[in-house]
Amino acid sequence: MLQKTAYNPSDAECFERTWLLLANIHIGAGKYDLAEECCSRCLKFNKSCGGAWELKGVILEKEASYQTAAECYQKSWELCSHVRAFGVAGCCAAHTTRPR
Repeated sequence: MLQKTAYNPSDAECFERTWLLLANIHIGAGKYDLAEECCSRCLKFNKSCGGAWELKGVILEKEASYQTAAECYQKSWELCSHVRAFGVAGCCAAHTTRPR
């Protein structure tokens, strides 16, 4: 259903939250290709989504692509710490607990 729903910028936060939650579900089920697709959709509209970069890192780490995973984690850390430095709450707020 979400794949068929047209992206609406006024609902950007809801789309982002949904894609990240869905990515978490797919990661937990071992469906890394579907999780990657969700992260990519999120990043297509918001390149500064730290949660999507972190989840991409999780996916890549599980696939043993450690160098690329580290780069994604670094990007996530930079984005989220940059936002926190300016006192903006909610960086990665849409992102739930990292799956293991």
